[in-house]
Amino acid sequence: MIMRILHLLLALMLFSSCSAFRKTEEMNPQKQDETITLDITQKLRLLNGVKTEKLEVCPSQFANAFVLMVEQPIDHFHPEMGKFWQKVYLNHKDENKPVILSLNGYSVPFNGYISELVPVLDANFIHVEHRYFGDSKPESMDYKYLDIQQSAMDHHRIVQILKRIYKGKWISEGISKGGQTVAFHRRFYPDEVDASIPYVAPINAAREDKRLISFLDQVGSEECRANVLEFQRAVLSDYDAAFELFRQKSISRSYVFPMGMKRAFELSVMEFEFAYWQWSGGEACDSLPGIGNSTEELVDALFAIDAPSFFNKKDMEYFFPFFYQAYAEIGMYGYSVDSLKNHLREYNTYVDNYNTFIPENIDIIFNQSALAEVNEYLSGADRFIFIYGENDAWSATAFVADNVRTNSVTLFQKGGSHMTRIRTLSGDQKKIIYQKLRDWLGVEIREVL
Repeated sequence: MIMRILHLLLALMLFSSCSAFRKTEEMNPQKQDETITLDITQKLRLLNGVKTEKLEVCPSQFANAFVLMVEQPIDHFHPEMGKFWQKVYLNHKDENKPVILSLNGYSVPFNGYISELVPVLDANFIHVEHRYFGDSKPESMDYKYLDIQQSAMDHHRIVQILKRIYKGKWISEGISKGGQTVAFHRRFYPDEVDASIPYVAPINAAREDKRLISFLDQVGSEECRANVLEFQRAVLSDYDAAFELFRQKSISRSYVFPMGMKRAFELSVMEFEFAYWQWSGGEACDSLPGIGNSTEELVDALFAIDAPSFFNKKDMEYFFPFFYQAYAEIGMYGYSVDSLKNHLREYNTYVDNYNTFIPENIDIIFNQSALAEVNEYLSGADRFIFIYGENDAWSATAFVADNVRTNSVTLFQKGGSHMTRIRTLSGDQKKIIYQKLRDWLGVEIREVL
């Protein structure tokens, strides 16, 4: 019993100080391994600046599950400015197995998502909520501290804390804005993980990257693009009747539009094009309603892809940290009205969505250098696998790896949407991924997707 207490005290000293931990490792790592026999729950609870709660294990492929709240500086350059707690879900198998670090771009309300890479690598899985979302908010929401470097420093701190326990290879992944977050983390900490897989992650080059407009003029087939345009014009051609149905459906869903009902109606019709290609990739294009369909069928289709919710006050408030980041550093898109100009009543010139999503009392200055530095870093970065859907609207600003300068690779699923994952790629593309992971990680890869 006395020896057990001594072991606990020794472990407490080791984990409560980074410098003490490193010093002890350097002095006598073998003795440390032989004497400390703590289980994962005990080790987590000894980490300084981390609150640990054990969860029910689900799915059963893991041995333990936890939610961690990691103390973070609001401003990493000035820690005295205050702290907040960042939520991290940890699904544990074994301390020596690989770790998949999933960086989310938004909130993570529960421990539900498990990466498709877990069975491939037989890995532990960590899922990190983004600062300023969900439960990871400071009491004072000063948005000047919501930038890509501060979030990268959050993730650096989390990795460094958990690397005290997990000694296997580390692989970062993220989807959409989470994929961007993976790239941003690597831009500031290029060697912190052993490989990175950003899924469907736009890497923009401007506040409103015009590639996001021009892409829609060439995506998919000419026939499908014509069907999408016919749908939009058909909705607007019977404007008053369509608007009245839009109003009724919006009220039934308790939607409130800060820009006004009519502007929300027209914005929803314009957004339909982007949302359709993003989420369907052109699937079932022949079944899109058009001129011959009833107004009710047309408005139903508009709500089926849920374009109107994008402009709903509640949704806009939830996504405001994203919109702030978009117009401060990471980029967004607007709408060209050229093909609909004769059918719109509220908009007759290019729609800059800054005015749609950012309140008048907030002034955001775009930092052009942030994206320029990310693009410059990625152009020479190794150990990335970028995955995109060919027809996903966000693929307009896909990052295409230079496979001459680097060992990174970019793969497009033919006809794919924003739902593209490794499991949806072709067999040959999967083999490329498996081989890259073998080469970079030196661990067993299970070809199970």
